[in-house]
Amino acid sequence: MFAEDIVIDGKAIRVGISIGIATYPLDGDDGSVLLANADAALYHVKSEARGCVRVYESKTDQLIRDRWALQA
Repeated sequence: MFAEDIVIDGKAIRVGISIGIATYPLDGDDGSVLLANADAALYHVKSEARGCVRVYESKTDQLIRDRWALQA
């Protein structure tokens, strides 16, 4: 969470950030794989607690993919 609210047209807005991280070459060897894995880490952090950072883990990714398959 940012330390201060952003004021727009007299209205205070609170902004938060969640981040998913994937690193080269451990988590992928091209941009599309890295982006997909960072997105999986982001999805996971948003489902746990917003405003945090999560590094991609292949075992976590498999759990997410299994959940997506069940939803489909």
